[in-house]
Parts: sequence; C-alpha cells; structure tokens
Amino acid sequence: RVESNLLFAPPIAMHGLIHVVFKHFVLDELGPNVWRDALQRLCIVDDAPLLKHRQHSDDLTLRLVAAVVDRAGVALDVAFELFGAYFVRYLAAQGWGTMLSSMGKNLKEFLAGLNELHHFLERDLRTAVFPFFTVRDGPNGGLRLTYKSSRMLPSLTVGILKEISAVVFKVRVSVVEVSRQDNIMTWQVDELGPVTPESSEESTAPTRDTPKAKGEPEVVKRAGCHWVRISFWQFHQVLASCCSNKSAANDAPASKAATAELEDKAVVRSESAELSVLSPLFCTSFSCSPMSDAGGLPICDQIRAAFNLDPDEPLVRWVRSSKPAVRLEVARSLMRAVPAVKVGASWDNVNDFEAGSYGFWGTHEVNPRFLRWSTRCFEDTEGSGIGDMPVHFLSHSWDAPPDWDGIIGEGCSYSKYKAATACWVAKDIAAKQLHSAADWGDVHYWLDKCCIPQNDNEALDLHIQLLEEFMQLCDGLVVIFTWAYLSRLWCVYEW
Repeated sequence: RVESNLLFAPPIAMHGLIHVVFKHFVLDELGPNVWRDALQRLCIVDDAPLLKHRQHSDDLTLRLVAAVVDRAGVALDVAFELFGAYFVRYLAAQGWGTMLSSMGKNLKEFLAGLNELHHFLERDLRTAVFPFFTVRDGPNGGLRLTYKSSRMLPSLTVGILKEISAVVFKVRVSVVEVSRQDNIMTWQVDELGPVTPESSEESTAPTRDTPKAKGEPEVVKRAGCHWVRISFWQFHQVLASCCSNKSAANDAPASKAATAELEDKAVVRSESAELSVLSPLFCTSFSCSPMSDAGGLPICDQIRAAFNLDPDEPLVRWVRSSKPAVRLEVARSLMRAVPAVKVGASWDNVNDFEAGSYGFWGTHEVNPRFLRWSTRCFEDTEGSGIGDMPVHFLSHSWDAPPDWDGIIGEGCSYSKYKAATACWVAKDIAAKQLHSAADWGDVHYWLDKCCIPQNDNEALDLHIQLLEEFMQLCDGLVVIFTWAYLSRLWCVYEW
C-alpha cells in the first residue's frame, strides 16, 4: 500500500495535536493496552511530551503509528481508514457538525469547497502544504474525486469521506479506486442509500478482523469517554498537520443631509491626481469625542476656529465648496482607525469575541465605547497617532443578506463570519506589510461605527461628507462581499 512508504518518508513535521487525537482514537477503537504497549516499544515512559501542542518530527509520528498497527494486528491502510472515520466523529462530538454542514447542501458541493477551505486555513497555517481535490460527475452517475498530495494518505481520505457522508449528509457511499499515479489518485464515489438506524450503529470504516488481545476491551465504535474538547483553531491545526510538508441599523446614511450628499455624488471626484502633490496645511488632529481636550470645544467648533470660520458657518456646506487640499486636510485631522483585534477574531476565539464585543457586528446599536476603540491615524502636536501601521477601509453591509441561513446554513452566524473575515484579512495584510501574520492586531481598519462620532449630528454629517477623503487616506480597501452587497447604495458608492 502507498501508506507503507510513509515509514521511509523524509523528515517533515507533525503538530502535536494530531498525537492527541490519535491517542484517543487508539483508546476508543483499539483499547488502552495497545497504546501502552506501543509507547513501550518506542521506549516512551511518559506520553506528555508527545502530546504537547508543538511541531514534532514526522518520523516520530510514523513510528508511533507503526507501533500501534503492529501491536493491534491491523493493516496499515485499515488503521488509517479507521482513524479518518474516527476523526470526523471526533469533530462532530466537539460540536463542529454545523460548520461542516455549511460547506454544502450535498456531498458534491462539500467536496468542491475543500480547496477553498484550505485556502482560508492558509491564513493561520502558512507553512502547511495542503492536498488538492477536484470533483466532477462520474461517467455513469455518482462522482469522480481526484486527490493530489505530496503526502499520500488515501486510506485516511477514504475514511474521512465515508464518515462525512454518513454524519453530515446522512448517506452511505462506496469509494472505489479508479486510477493511481505517483501522488495522484482518483476514486468513483457512489451513493448506496440513506443512513438508517441500523446502519448508523456501524462504522462506515472497516473493522479489525483479528482477535482482541487478552484483557483487551472490545472495539468501541461511538464511545464518548475519552472525548476532549478542542477549539476550531486547534481543529485547523489537526487538518494542517496531515498535509504540512515543512517543519517549522440599516446601511442607509445616518441623516437626510448625508443622503442628499451621497445622491449628489454620481461620479467619483477627479481631483485625486492633484492631491498627491499638495502639502498639508496644518497638522492638528481633532479629538473624536463630543467634547475635546482642546479648550473643551466640540470637534466642529475646533475646525471653525482652525480655519477662521464664522461660528454659525454650516460645515458640511463649507467643506463641499472647499478645495481638494482643504477637504483632505480636514479629513486627515479627523481620521481615526480601529485595531483589527478590536473588531476581528480568529476561529478559536470567535464565540468569546461575540460574547464580549457588546454586539458590535450583530446589532445597529450606537455605543460610545466603539468610538473609544479607535485611535487618531495621524500625529498631533503631542505625537499621538498610529504611526506607520497599515490602515484599510472596511466596506460591508451591516445586515445579513436575504436567505443567509438557507444558503450558508442554520447556525452559521453572519456576525461571526464578519469577525473572522476581518481577522484573516488582517493576517494577510500583516504578512505582506509587517512581515508576520502574527502581528495582525497591529493592522487597523477605518470602520464607520468605530471612527465616526454617532452622538454629534453635525460631526456625523461632516464625516460622511468626507467619506471619499477617508478612503483616499487609507492604504487599501477591504470588502466583505456577499450576494446582496451591490444592492446597497453605500456599498456601491464605496466599491
């Protein structure tokens, strides 16, 4: 079998979490005596170092698998298929069935989305080398699935595929090899019928055909005594460890005046070329609180004082008629940005983020604390500002698009999706501009709820009037795109 060649594979790295899952697989499916004896064969007295969440030598993992297989008397390919099926049940027991079911309404859609899933995983697991899948209709029905990987584990893949079909889509499938060449393998996948109460009691993976050792318990198919809760982030690490080849309110404007301003802007301003050669008029940053620290003057009064305007001068009208350089400098003085870590969360932390973010993504609530999350972008006279940290304009729709649950899947929160998206995009930006995805918290977003004072109507209208300038001052545009994005006037304007 192809898996046998793994015992002579070149040194690569395996994350310790795969050891954790593998241990529970052995305990549940093969018995504690097999695990104990396998450790003894490897001269391992304490398995605690083996289970640490860090990179381990791939040779160690493969020797552990070989010791278990030899002790249990199970063929290597059978053991991998059993483990693949167990891995899916393990995830389902952790509560990730909803996430898996959201990847498609049927098995074909699920398989077609695997490469996209791996694409997202790469944001967090940048040293991983993922397998590549293609799926198409079979010549006589069913599906043709092609699997390509630098680390060939076909039996593991078959076990996962069969169990995914049974657990997520409630169908039994047959998986028959069609062709194999080097690191590419193709299967014919056919449905055998729905999962019945009788068939659900049996594992879709093969069982051992050898007698159990003396004192060894029977194989437990659905035992739960050894389940250990893991986070979604850790689940990503498990997936990547199998394929790593390296060691190491509404969207409408907030006021009638702003609506009129937006409708007046049928085309984008054309003076942008001129702005690149203009020098700033002054370097004062205004506080975005209702009352600033500059003599207790509100933001708008500070602007009037700085430009020697009449105290009753309507700022929105004045800004509209001002020269591009003046508009840009006013925007520069008002511009704030929020750290990505305040509005984004990695998958392992998205539930805690939503619980502790005061409903940031999930409601239209105006909360003064959101404004306090942001910071001035440009230095004032005291040197306050975010310095050279990248700032991107984040464009999105606050409301979930129509039929979100029906298309994406019930239980897949739109607000969690946006928080996770804000995080992994920030990781992309950090990896490119800050040279480390781990520094994603230093990436900043211009985001209306955090960067526009919502409790000062004049200041709010002024910020909306300067929306184009805020976008120009950002380093780039990030769009959280859905099928309803282009139906929103604000979104179309920002796009």
